[in-house]
Amino acid sequence: MSTVDSACWIWLGATDQAGYGRVYPKPGKPRGYHRVVWKELNGHIDQNMDLHHLCENKRCYNPKHLLPVGRVAHMYIHSGGYTWRGKNKCRRGHPLTVGNIRVRFSKGYPMRVCHVCENIKRAAWRKENRDHCRKQLRDWRARNVH
Repeated sequence: MSTVDSACWIWLGATDQAGYGRVYPKPGKPRGYHRVVWKELNGHIDQNMDLHHLCENKRCYNPKHLLPVGRVAHMYIHSGGYTWRGKNKCRRGHPLTVGNIRVRFSKGYPMRVCHVCENIKRAAWRKENRDHCRKQLRDWRARNVH
């Protein structure tokens, strides 16, 4: 992790449940204050990018402490973000590496999901619901194929 030479700029206003500074530039549209400052000073940042706090202070909005990173990379940096902090394996023992992590959102916050476990769960659902899915496909074809 990089060292941070300058002092944090601490947001003293409202924060969200995760502890990030929150502002409402448009009614009903909350934004992280660090993202607002970054956009003003450095230009647009893609919605799929996170701003990683090099200082690890969620209320800091000093742009020298912020690093734009992809969402999966950000989750990997934090080794689990909100739900699995510090773990390097999922509940079933699969390694949580960059290639095996998928990001899902729960209540608006990103959480990482084991890709292997998701594939197993999806295959089990398909097997369990195969007849139902086949019937729906047959019905759809009967209605739409002339």
